[in-house]
Amino acid sequence: MASERRDSIVATLSNEYARKVTERVSTPDDRRDFNRQCDEMLDLAQRDLRAVIERIPARPLLGVPLLLGQSVYRRRQLSPAPNAYATEIELLAAGPLSASDRDVSAADIKASIHALQLARRITILQSLRGRDDDMGEGVESYFAHAASFLRGRFYGAFDQRVMNLLRKRLLHAGVEAPELTGLTRLAQEFLAEWSPAFRELHSLADSNVALRLCLLDAGILDGGRRLADSTSLLEMLGPLIDHLWVDRDKLSEPRSDVPGRNYWLDRICFDVDKAPESVDPDRAVYLPIAVDGRQMLLVGPHRLNTDVTELVNRIWSAEHGQAYYRARGEVAEEVAWSILIAQPGARGVRGGMYRATDGEQCESDGAVLIGGTLFVVEAKGGFVSRAARSGSLEGARSDLNQTVSEAYFQATRLLRTLAHEGVVELRVRGQAFRLLAKAVDRVFVLIPTADDMSAVSTRTADLGRSGYLPQGVSPAVIASQDLLMISELTRGALGFVSYFAFREELLSARPQLLVADESEILGGFVSGVDFVAHVERHASEDEFGAIVADATLQRHVDRWLGERYENGSEEPPPGRHVNVVADAIERLAAWSIPMALQANLASREAGSFALKADSTTGVCVSGNGEIRAVPVVGVYRSRDRFSNSIVRSEEGKSWQTWVVSTPRHGPPTLAKVNRRPSVLGDVLAWNSLVMSQVVTDWYLKFQERRGKNYDTARVQVLSDLGLPPSVCIGLVRAGLDGVVLKSVAQGAPKEFASNVALNDLSKVVDRAYLERAPAAAADAISIGFANSLRGRQIAEVLELTLKSPLSTEMAVQQVIENSPKVRGIQEALAEVCAKFPAEVERAASGEDGARNFLTGKLAAELVPPRPPFADLLDVVREKFSPVEVDAPNISVQPRAR
Repeated sequence: MASERRDSIVATLSNEYARKVTERVSTPDDRRDFNRQCDEMLDLAQRDLRAVIERIPARPLLGVPLLLGQSVYRRRQLSPAPNAYATEIELLAAGPLSASDRDVSAADIKASIHALQLARRITILQSLRGRDDDMGEGVESYFAHAASFLRGRFYGAFDQRVMNLLRKRLLHAGVEAPELTGLTRLAQEFLAEWSPAFRELHSLADSNVALRLCLLDAGILDGGRRLADSTSLLEMLGPLIDHLWVDRDKLSEPRSDVPGRNYWLDRICFDVDKAPESVDPDRAVYLPIAVDGRQMLLVGPHRLNTDVTELVNRIWSAEHGQAYYRARGEVAEEVAWSILIAQPGARGVRGGMYRATDGEQCESDGAVLIGGTLFVVEAKGGFVSRAARSGSLEGARSDLNQTVSEAYFQATRLLRTLAHEGVVELRVRGQAFRLLAKAVDRVFVLIPTADDMSAVSTRTADLGRSGYLPQGVSPAVIASQDLLMISELTRGALGFVSYFAFREELLSARPQLLVADESEILGGFVSGVDFVAHVERHASEDEFGAIVADATLQRHVDRWLGERYENGSEEPPPGRHVNVVADAIERLAAWSIPMALQANLASREAGSFALKADSTTGVCVSGNGEIRAVPVVGVYRSRDRFSNSIVRSEEGKSWQTWVVSTPRHGPPTLAKVNRRPSVLGDVLAWNSLVMSQVVTDWYLKFQERRGKNYDTARVQVLSDLGLPPSVCIGLVRAGLDGVVLKSVAQGAPKEFASNVALNDLSKVVDRAYLERAPAAAADAISIGFANSLRGRQIAEVLELTLKSPLSTEMAVQQVIENSPKVRGIQEALAEVCAKFPAEVERAASGEDGARNFLTGKLAAELVPPRPPFADLLDVVREKFSPVEVDAPNISVQPRAR
């Protein structure tokens, strides 16, 4: 009776609070009281659950929710889709579990059903509690509540392409990275073993109402009580649960046809008999296979299917650290660049250096011109940290600042320079790409990301209100997978540019449209619907005017993806317009790109109606959800084709006008297209936008925060050591001041310690770790210096101590033993320096070009096999460094004379 009473309280609380929120009469006191009662009930349910779990073996505890929630009874279908009780299974697997070698009994199943009911109650209370939290949090809270951050994203063909690129980079870096086939195949093997058990389960449900209700409605709180009362039925379910646990030998045997299978199997299992040191709520998330003796249970089938990207991210980031993050960032930038530069007529530069208006030398990740449209690319890695995924607001703020704000600031700096100077010269490897302001009609800022952030990044109005962006701008923060899908589903350069214009207009609409993620925008684009016109027609006082329906994605994109990549169909991708209209728009583009863009953005119905009408003397007019034809007044002249005509207005509605010419021979021709007034204008006045007061204020504020984002007291401590101010500020900003101070205290020269920390350690070790635990890094620097190691070798020492139980001294010894040994290198270098005194003088003044020259000459003096160029360059740099370090012992002889 107590549990029934708690359930009724939950319902009462939920309904009453929902009523107040709906009627907009809830107060802060209401929210606090609701939270307090939820917290009390959560604490009680969690204590009850812990007490129950201790008395139930792991086999039925984990098997019951898997059996009741994994299949679709109506279709008699078993799939690796998320279990109906996926969250509850994770709760049940979080605490200490007990192994058992006996068969599952009816009493075990009854107790497991009770545990599942308690877990369900906890998830309900947490969801209710979370609903109130949303009202008090900003855009940062979306990280904690968006399903894509909590569970990853569906794994499809484009995810596979990105993963293949990532694997290539990791393999090139010497990192073990097997194919994902072995991981995804494990789910198929489990399902194949389960099929007989689920067929029997469905047969039992046909003749048992209680079981059928549980399978149909996942109603474990109500249906579970009736199910638990049927002892005879529970006895029949026991063998089915036993069948879900698969013999370990079947999954561990070598399979030559499944590459990497055992690699993955070794990394995703947890032993139920090995209790964690503390309750781990994520254990079943990153270890989805439970092991009980010789048998295994896949408690999270969806983790090896729909959530596989997040699972791989956890595994590889833990094993490979910075090498993995570096590779992901490089792949995100490479995908964006390759897609843009592959567009017909595209030209641009990647990694170009330019001088900003304030005189600072800056780098642009990419700038690509497609006709008169400029894409400015700024790739900042785009990772969603675990802290942000777990609900940390500070973690979310850090991710948004580093990915969205920093990238948009750098793009704005380039555009402000272009608007102010009229021309920007981007230089890379001795070549220059001149960007002229007068050649740019429209600008899009593209921020490619490694993780899908679109559940947050599509809420540009919220990002503007929170200060992460200037209000009114909508940069394209898009994951690599989505960029690949966009490039495949848009027709040519015109379609590609049209998509970005469509998304920018969609996200800038007022009232605001709710968009789930980037794929929903793409679904809306290929559906041919004019969502903004729909919102204008049905505008109300609500903050959000409409929701971009998920059906657009399912109907137009998902169906084609399934046909193309699952069934092997050669069906062309869906387009925004039917083929005859798309062809006419492309012909119009030869005369007027802006007009063709307007036609491409118009609705599919408007375009089809226009070309079907009697158009030798007709104008097709499409309004807000309405289409009709009216005659042309006067004579239409071809020279009017490029004139800016006024869009017809009638009864306060905005209209779009299509003028179609139907020649006696040949296809219909679009002569003029004037679309409804856009919230962005016919041509985005980018120069006015970037120089506007709103953007300027945000830019200057972010620049000030960016330039002063350090603790002056910590800078002063380093300055007292005698380090230059710029080095002190750089160390504090990077969180490396603690490392340097400890290194100096342990005997390392201050210049050497700061040089290694900034140039070597920061590239291979996560900044957060260096800030939290500077002692290990300081030991590596000081002991490495004492053993005449170079910066890159010290970084290797630190990586070894982090990934293995080796002490710093043992790691230093291992690095020394594995390093190439050179004898006589100083003699060879002395000869080179004697031959080229002018280059020696330049090298001593710090010129990298001179040092590279001397390194090349040094390599020519040595007998093969020579050390790597980078090793020799380190030797040359150390010769001209103010810090005297003994030359390493490298075993290569000078070339005989």
